[in-house]
Amino acid sequence: MGCIVIKYLTKTVDGNLHFTNLMKKMGENGRQRVIEKYDWAIIAEQTETLYKQVLENFNPTKQTQFIENQELILVKTLKRYHEKA
Repeated sequence: MGCIVIKYLTKTVDGNLHFTNLMKKMGENGRQRVIEKYDWAIIAEQTETLYKQVLENFNPTKQTQFIENQELILVKTLKRYHEKA
């Protein structure tokens, strides 16, 4: 009986040590991911890159056409609404 209890305790302690080490490793990995993904310097670089892409692709003519199309859709929709009312 004593031998079985010792084996059970040994397995339990080994399992707890493994679990503790696993939790520690997951915590370290999580912290590293946060540092890599959410560091303010990295976020600033990503924001700057995005702004540059937007400015490079900005085309005032296309923007004006888009707005005019949206206005036309709005006018047609309002006309239909008033015709039904």
